[in-house]
Amino acid sequence: MCEISVICPVYNVKPYLKQCINSILLQSFKNFELLLIDDGSTDGSEIMCDIFKKKDGRIRVIHQENQGASAARNVGLDHAKGTYIAFIDSDDIVNSKYLEQLYNSLTKNNADISICNYFHFASEDDIKNCDVNSDSIRIYSGREACKKMYISDNDALSMVTLWGKLIPKNMFDNIRFPIGRIHEDQFILYKILYKCEKCIEIKEQLYCYRYNPTGIINSIFSNSRYDDIMAMDQAIDFYKKKNDKELVQAASRLRESLIAKYSIMARKTKKYKNIPEPYKMSLQNAIKKIQEIHGIDYYEMFMYRYYPNIVKLQAYLRRLRKMIDKR
Repeated sequence: MCEISVICPVYNVKPYLKQCINSILLQSFKNFELLLIDDGSTDGSEIMCDIFKKKDGRIRVIHQENQGASAARNVGLDHAKGTYIAFIDSDDIVNSKYLEQLYNSLTKNNADISICNYFHFASEDDIKNCDVNSDSIRIYSGREACKKMYISDNDALSMVTLWGKLIPKNMFDNIRFPIGRIHEDQFILYKILYKCEKCIEIKEQLYCYRYNPTGIINSIFSNSRYDDIMAMDQAIDFYKKKNDKELVQAASRLRESLIAKYSIMARKTKKYKNIPEPYKMSLQNAIKKIQEIHGIDYYEMFMYRYYPNIVKLQAYLRRLRKMIDKR
């Protein structure tokens, strides 16, 4: 029995896979297994998985027909032998102390889940700026962690993803990822966090999240983006059953923000007619909602990507009003 099962879904990531696997095998914490779930790769990633398996006995490889990241993660959970689970995306990199720091912070502080900070990178040169020397920690309840999921700041991404965390395997009892959905983390993470009594977060940037312009999150707008709103709808129902009015309000506020932003993005890509009826919002209401929730600075930054002329016109009108007021 190993202490940690590292689950790594693999699908056509050959340019990045070797670096990802090597970063895992170089961990200072040695008592782990690495489950490489090949989700029907066709670019040679599947061969690379088998090559690594022959080199290190801690690696197990499972090949399956392409079913998506959720199905691959579920297979990993079903085959995991460790006491704890760590998810790592196959195009990302982890610091050599990633597992050690997560494990020590969890066990020494008697926490339910440990969380580390992350670093966003586009090239290997960026990683030189990664902060791995911070020794500060934060402790909060699972409910407080859920609340952080709905705050639009740097904390949010750390909370809504499964990577960057060490989670006891028994937390996944009767919980699995929904097949065929993107943003799959958001369908289950709130359920796990909410039942935690104690979460510990270390500020070291031990997880390096690769910016991939061809990845799912950065892909061209499509209706699949509404999966995260569907996940939020389920979370809101969950909080209502718990009679947690504060989290219902926080999740509902972010839901409105996403509907507003996606309505604007869908119009720009001429896909507004195809979006689900409950998630439609007029352009006027979407603009008002983003300003109301995020403020004028965020609104202008967001809108400039899609409707720069509207932003320029509004800025001109504000300057004109100031000139008139001075007279």
